[in-house]
Amino acid sequence: MTILNTGTVTLTAADTAYQIPASATAGRKQLIISNISGHDIHIGGSNLNTTNGIVIQAFEQIKLNSSGGVYALCETAARVISYTEMG
Repeated sequence: MTILNTGTVTLTAADTAYQIPASATAGRKQLIISNISGHDIHIGGSNLNTTNGIVIQAFEQIKLNSSGGVYALCETAARVISYTEMG
């Protein structure tokens, strides 16, 4: 696979879902999300909340086979995550 795009996203408001990244890069087949904050984050679909998401613990990462929208939230404001889109 080839790296298509990399970046960071700040989860500005607590308990608010943000798409990672704001729009998927064309040709994306995999999304790697790294939790570089000191708090757990939740990832999931557009209806994400703290009870239905997958938890990524602080300083861990997850690889998802996904070409569509993936969302993240944190129960604490102003947390940063990084992502890599692969295609």
